[in-house]
Amino acid sequence: MKVIKIPLNAGAMKKKDGIEQAPDKILEFAKDLFMTEDAHLPVFDIDDVKIDNLDFEGSLDAIYDKIKQIDSFTVLLGGDHSMTYPALKAFSEAYKEPGFIVFDAHPDLENNFEPPTHEDWLRVLIEKGLVKKENVILVGTRHMHHNETDFIKTNKLKLFTMKEVSMEGLSEVCDSIMSVARQFGALYLSIDIDVLDPAFAPGTGHTEPGGLTTRELLYFVHRLKNLKNLKMADIVEINPKKDLNDMTSKIGAKLLVELS
Repeated sequence: MKVIKIPLNAGAMKKKDGIEQAPDKILEFAKDLFMTEDAHLPVFDIDDVKIDNLDFEGSLDAIYDKIKQIDSFTVLLGGDHSMTYPALKAFSEAYKEPGFIVFDAHPDLENNFEPPTHEDWLRVLIEKGLVKKENVILVGTRHMHHNETDFIKTNKLKLFTMKEVSMEGLSEVCDSIMSVARQFGALYLSIDIDVLDPAFAPGTGHTEPGGLTTRELLYFVHRLKNLKNLKMADIVEINPKKDLNDMTSKIGAKLLVELS
């Protein structure tokens, strides 16, 4: 499986200090995981994007250029969630009728800024027509700005809030997601680690109580990886400098191995 390290920290923003260490940290702990839970031996072909965190726009362009070259299943290791903007832009140009599932405590639809930040990247993708709004599925959301709730309602985005996941149950929600996702021409899966409750993943910039457990997220991953149209995934927003006993980095490693 191809793995690409993308140590983006969104223009060296102070609140993101340390997030650029995540790709190497995740891979460090992945070496300790010998097999997947299905007894599959993970083999990684590791590459990276040369990031200049003092040149945000240039870094986004470098990510786009790298993703344009990919033609096999790949996991991207971030870094700031804004990296998904150029990655998905390139992905959408490579496949017909692409779809997108994002696990995130926040919908990242706040404003239309360019270059987009980690709070805006998905809105910019939708409003520029780089991804069809009907092909976007948001999962685990539990903290939204009123701009985002208005955008979701106006555009009728598919949203499974954390409350809905809790009330309806993992299996039922996952069935609904997969019934839509299997129809996409190609599927991109994005995992912002703050979809997890901070009790499990404290090492991230925006900790939001009431999230998924690690086991619940793995349930989704184990089922979604069986979709034949899954072509790319990313794991973002892990910050080793804010972590506790490397718990969050180890979860990133676990997710990476289970996606293989």
